[in-house]
Amino acid sequence: MSDQDPHGPQDACGVAPPGGSRSAWERPGADHGPQDACGVAPPGGSRSAWERPGADHGPQDACGVAPQRVRLRPTLLSDLDFVIQVETDGHNLPFITPWERTQHEGAVRFPDFRHFIVEAGPGFEAAGFVILQGCRNPHRSVEMKRLVLAHDGQGQGLGRACVRALKLMAFRDLHAHRFWLDVKALNTRAQLLYGSEGFVEEGRLRESVRLTGNNADGYDSLIVMSLLDREYQARVALGLDSAAAA
Repeated sequence: MSDQDPHGPQDACGVAPPGGSRSAWERPGADHGPQDACGVAPPGGSRSAWERPGADHGPQDACGVAPQRVRLRPTLLSDLDFVIQVETDGHNLPFITPWERTQHEGAVRFPDFRHFIVEAGPGFEAAGFVILQGCRNPHRSVEMKRLVLAHDGQGQGLGRACVRALKLMAFRDLHAHRFWLDVKALNTRAQLLYGSEGFVEEGRLRESVRLTGNNADGYDSLIVMSLLDREYQARVALGLDSAAAA
């Protein structure tokens, strides 16, 4: 989750076909999943925990608040206006370095990425987006590149629900050995969330990100955090995480 913070102030491959024709991947209403790390649907076509409405993404948090139900669907090129709007929202800008539209287009198309729209609420409206990178990493190290929620969807347990869904995807579907992220040091609430979800601090990239905007001119550090597969399985054994669809 390089140079970004997923949750704002608080607390997931397709290659475009030759000739520019719209593929099933980007066609509105197309059914993309569930798919494995190579974009192959599992036998039987059953819906996995990270996309099933009402899926159980794990136990309640430390305050006894259950995370909201979320659904992750592959981002379409037609979704990028929404993605950029959320990413450049003033509430999120202090915690991220926005991408150019072409960068998001690349993440939608390239097999090493998973780019998803977060859907939540009674009607599963778009509530944010997430990006995974390293889906084909030979070392099985998958990065939570970005997790950004719309401001009006923050503070409702969506961030925690997304993190749990992404952990399940990383370890069960992508067979990750290491699932990692980085977060700005100023985003203490996100750090607390990741820590409570089993991520361990590995180190800091000191003053590696320049802060600009809102009269700010300085630097912030990035904190690298990760969760290993054996640590995830230990959490599953303790009932802190789910290892299968509900």
